[in-house]
Parts: sequence; structure tokens; C-alpha cells
Amino acid sequence: MIKNNTWQRSEWTKRAYQLLQGLKQFPDDKKIIMVIRHSHRYDSNNIREHEKDHLTPLGHEVAREFGEQLPTDRPIRLFHSQVQRCRETAENIYKGLNQNGVRSEIIGTLSSLYDIKISPNDFYREATKYPLYRLLYRWSAGLYPENMVMPFKEYAKNAAYEIWSKLKDSPERGIDLHVSHDFILMCLRLGWFGLYTGTQMPTFLSGFAFILNQDELLVYDYDHFETIEIPFWWNGNL
Repeated sequence: MIKNNTWQRSEWTKRAYQLLQGLKQFPDDKKIIMVIRHSHRYDSNNIREHEKDHLTPLGHEVAREFGEQLPTDRPIRLFHSQVQRCRETAENIYKGLNQNGVRSEIIGTLSSLYDIKISPNDFYREATKYPLYRLLYRWSAGLYPENMVMPFKEYAKNAAYEIWSKLKDSPERGIDLHVSHDFILMCLRLGWFGLYTGTQMPTFLSGFAFILNQDELLVYDYDHFETIEIPFWWNGNL
């Protein structure tokens, strides 16, 4: 049963709940890839210290309840960024899944959920000069040299081959759930689906889910479905 006092308490919890509702609308026989932002965290207000910002008690609580509201009839595998708050989010979601007896496991870290091959100093410098959405657009436009950061298209392709290809080993009708960061979600939405974020940043536990059909992707993007062609560079066989 949905705890309305949890999901109606703020805009970010409402948005997380919309994503949970969207999962129920996918075809029953398909495997699903899901990418979400970590849960509610402390904010050091210092971009150089953000990696150390762990979940708040509220973040732990809502992540666990997020796990309780995931489908109970699909096996679920959890992947996460190397950053502690993403690990904490995955662990709390896992606790919620266990509460319902869902077949699930935490697989561990994936580099694409954190690493864009840029030095911390270069990233902090650019993220101080520009909002993250502008930093992304500058990167995708090719304004940064390759000796500073890998080309945006290369990152998107590498992330797809790391994340999408794992569906081969996932259980039938399974969900591969990935916990990452707002900037990475923006990168993947643009690099995989051609969807621009604008100034609206991904909120806690929000994100997207999608399935790979033979000729197209069916994407649940925050609160609605979109059908998008498979990128021309993808030649994986799932």
C-alpha cells in the first residue's frame, strides 16, 4: 500500500513516485533498464566536498520505501556509482525489496555511473564557472579538448555498451536499476535519447526507465512515455 504521506511530502518525492508508477506500464515480458539519481543527501555547499555528502535520515527512509514500491513480480539487480551516497541508496532500496521478498541482488559499481574521464580539478573549475546543464551542452558541442575530457559521444557509447549489454545476463523480465548522479542522468538522456534537460535538474530518486525493442526504444522519461529510434552506433545483440 502506498504511504501517501511519504510520496506527497515534496516535489521530489512526487516525482519519484511517478517513476514507480511508470514501471507498471511496461510490457510484462520485457527486461527493463532503469537509471535514477541517489536519494536525499546532505549538502556541504562546496562542490569540492560533494563526493563526501552522504544521505540524510530522510534519504535513507525514502530510498527504502522506494524499494518497497518497486514491482514484486520482477527480479531486480542493483548497480551504483562508486560514491557513498549512491551505494547507500542502493543498499536501502535492496532492504525495501527484501521486505517484500523480491528476488534481488546488489551487483556493485559501474564506472559509467560516475566517471567521464576528466580530472577532478578540471571538472570543479568548469562546474564553478557554469551550471551543470550548460557544462553538459558545452561538452556535447565539442568545446572541450580530448586531452581534458573524453568526447561526449564516446562517453555515451561506452556507457551504453557497459549498461545495455548487461541485459544479456539479466533474469527474464528483470529490472537492472542503476543509481547515479544528476549530471550523469542528464548526460545519458542526451547521449542515448537526444533529450535535453534544459534548466530542470533531475531530483532525488527520479530518472528514466526503458526497454530495447527490435527497432526502437520505449522510454519512460520522468512521467511519460516516448518512443525513440535506437542510436545508429548501437550494434549490440540482446
